[in-house]
Amino acid sequence: MNVKPLTTSVILSNELAEYLDQQILSIRRTSGVSINRSMLLRGIVAGVKDSPMEFSRCRSEKDIGGVLAFLLTAYGQARPSK
Repeated sequence: MNVKPLTTSVILSNELAEYLDQQILSIRRTSGVSINRSMLLRGIVAGVKDSPMEFSRCRSEKDIGGVLAFLLTAYGQARPSK
């Protein structure tokens, strides 16, 4: 199936944009691979999509962040798939 990509804009605070940039630099330093913010965000969303995470009781961005923080803390540091 050939699916045309959908263009979506995401508005981030300076703090969140800087965090993404720090992660991108860390990836580049560790692996030598250069990625951009879009690639990082798509990877994060794809990982959440393929997980059993449940957000139906969340009522705010803060609630969603809390669910993610809890699960990431409970299951340890993120590791790349093999």
